[in-house]
Amino acid sequence: MPQEPRACGLHVDREGPRAEGGGVGGHGLLEVRSLLQFRRSRWRLRVPREDNGCSNGSKSLALRAAGPDHSTVETGVPSAAQQLEFLKKVERLLSTGGFTATYKFALLIALANLAVERGSDSGDELRIDLKDLGREFARLYWRAPRPFGSLDAPLRQVRTPGEAQIIQIVRPLAARTGWSYARVRQYPVEENEVTDEVRRLVCRYPLFHLQEVRAPGAAAAEQDEFLFPKPTSDEAQRMSLEFITLKPGVGACLRRLHGIVVRLCESEWARWLRKTNEELGADSKLEDELFGCERSALTSLVEPLWDLQRGRCFYSGARLVQGDAVHVDHFIPWSMFAFDSAFNLVLASPTANESKAASLASVRFLDEILERNSVFAEALTGFGGAARDGAKFRSVARWAYSTAESHGWLDWDWSRRGDRRPIDGSWRHCLAD
Repeated sequence: MPQEPRACGLHVDREGPRAEGGGVGGHGLLEVRSLLQFRRSRWRLRVPREDNGCSNGSKSLALRAAGPDHSTVETGVPSAAQQLEFLKKVERLLSTGGFTATYKFALLIALANLAVERGSDSGDELRIDLKDLGREFARLYWRAPRPFGSLDAPLRQVRTPGEAQIIQIVRPLAARTGWSYARVRQYPVEENEVTDEVRRLVCRYPLFHLQEVRAPGAAAAEQDEFLFPKPTSDEAQRMSLEFITLKPGVGACLRRLHGIVVRLCESEWARWLRKTNEELGADSKLEDELFGCERSALTSLVEPLWDLQRGRCFYSGARLVQGDAVHVDHFIPWSMFAFDSAFNLVLASPTANESKAASLASVRFLDEILERNSVFAEALTGFGGAARDGAKFRSVARWAYSTAESHGWLDWDWSRRGDRRPIDGSWRHCLAD
């Protein structure tokens, strides 16, 4: 299939479905399927309910959040001017922050992703669990310890002599998973240990130094605490932190500007690596290797998804032919949000997947994947997902469709491929809690 930036589909060869009997991966999917007779349902309009606070912000009024002295301060959805000012501060941080390692790039991306997953567009403060932050931080480095291309060595992620601590922390478990973070859930004890060690690393270094900027000609860096209050300078206390709180409006800005912030960080991360690893040159595969989807992990999901969908394309309903190519599609496009869980993956015919490309599917398909995820939550978790991935999919989908609605993006529907329509608020009926 044509290569899209950070492609949302995977082209693999399929020899055919499993023989009947035995289920998938010990989860008895075929038996469950025969009982539930899961079929591709038509869109059913659910009774509208009061908006859950994750709208595009057009109806939001001033809100109240707790101030530092436990008083209340007026907050609200960040205006266009405030979002622009926030983006300028991010750009200043990336330009003058002083990067001796790649940690700050990863930390900004991780915060932006958690704002999508955990936050809202209300403008309120956002409490970030540092265990979640450590998990997301580790994911971004999961493939970094393996040799890159023809270099026969991992890329250097620090400018000081020696190997980056994050590489040393994740390497043993990452190697056991075949460098696929999607398989880390097979090792829950080890995952928790790695996550906590990464949390401590994040608290020790990048969390403390993230907001340091240096004005032109200035002798020393200064703190621009626009994201969160600076953590304590006491390292021992800092490494025991469990939460940080993003300031009012920060979570909303990270959500609304997610694509821009992530692309800026990825671009600067890649540029930093090329400068630090001079032997790399202008390797055109660097960005895809660093930030692309895990193709081997997607390949392993073809068989269980085939059984789940009864060998049919999720979008057209057409039977997938044995021996033909099959595409694994990210329902919420990878180019919009990097989410490789089985809860966000469907099998599609090459024609349907290439037609959909990086678009959001129409609301009727959103309703169908939510129904599938609910009916087969246990099985999807068994395919390498985590129990939290079902809720994460709903959060990401809520953000994605809200963003698309606010920007006037067009949807995609197999039955009317030449008639794309603006995404409206009907998605809220699917995602009402």
